Amino acid sequence: MPLVTASALIEAARTGQVVSFPTDTVPALAALPTQTQAIYQLKQRSLDKPLILMAADIADILPYLEGSKEEHQQWQTVMTQHWPGAL
Repeated sequence: MPLVTASALIEAARTGQVVSFPTDTVPALAALPTQTQAIYQLKQRSLDKPLILMAADIADILPYLEGSKEEHQQWQTVMTQHWPGAL
């Protein structure tokens, strides 16, 4: 696999490509939320196994949360309290 710059990796993801990068444990695959079907296809992953959704801030993740207005408010409270960090 060729090495690329962070900006090239980000640009590839923004154009809808699946990208791979190292993490502290295993290599990761990433794509825009609208392109997740490509990750399922590449990994031959069952659709009943969810993917991890990561975001830089609360506004980025809210459009992908399901639930009532009250549930969204609860998620926002939890995210505000615990971010940055894994949640």
